[in-house]
Amino acid sequence: MNSIAGGGTVLCLSKTIITVTNTISAAAGKTLLRRGRPATVPPSTKGSVMRSMFIQLHSLKRVSLWSLASLAALWFTGCACQKCCAPPPAKPPKTTAQVLMEVDTAFAAQGRTNLVGAFLKYAAPDATSLPMGGTPIHGREAIAESMLSLAKGELLWTPVGADIANGGDLGYTWGTFSFHSKDAEGKPAVSHGKYTTVWKKQPDASWKFVMDIGNTSPPPQ
Repeated sequence: MNSIAGGGTVLCLSKTIITVTNTISAAAGKTLLRRGRPATVPPSTKGSVMRSMFIQLHSLKRVSLWSLASLAALWFTGCACQKCCAPPPAKPPKTTAQVLMEVDTAFAAQGRTNLVGAFLKYAAPDATSLPMGGTPIHGREAIAESMLSLAKGELLWTPVGADIANGGDLGYTWGTFSFHSKDAEGKPAVSHGKYTTVWKKQPDASWKFVMDIGNTSPPPQ
C-alpha cells in the first residue's frame, strides 16, 4: 500500500513537472521566434527591437523562477502528503500459540456459566480425559457427563502458556485451576491444581481439545 501511495504522488508530480516544463518551453519558444523573426532590422528600429528583446528575456526569467519555485513547493507538498496519507502499518498476524491461548481463555469463560456446555463445545468427538485418581474417559459426551459432578461447585482455570507443533495443526495449552465448593459441614472449600490440554485443528479450521490432563497442587503461596 505504501508503494501505491508513493507511486500516485510521483505520478502526480511528474504530470505537474511536464506541464510546467511545457509552459517554460512554450514561453521560451515564443521569445526565440520573436527574436529570430527579423532577418534584417532597419536601423531606425534597432533600439525598439533591443528593448523588446530585453523585456521578453526578463519576462522569461521571471516565468522560469516562478516555475522552479512552484516545482519546489509541489515536491515538498507531495512528500508531506505521502507521509501523512500513508496507511498505518499492518498489524502482524497472530501466532498459532496466541490463537490457542485465546481459545482456551474462551473455553474457561464459558465454563464459568455452563461447564457441561463448554466441554461439549470445545472437546473433539474422540477426545480423552485423564482425571487424577480416576480411569480415562473417552468421547466428548462421556467427558461432558463427567462434569455434572462438578457442576455443584465452580471450576475455574486460567491458561498460562501454549505452544504449537511445526505442522501447525497440533498444540497444547497449560495452566492452573481451582475448584470452589463446600465441605460436609457447608464451609467453603477450595482445591488447586494444574492442567495440560492438547488441541487439534479441525477440518473447519476450529480448534478442539483431544486430550485433557489435570492433577492437584498445593495452594499457591
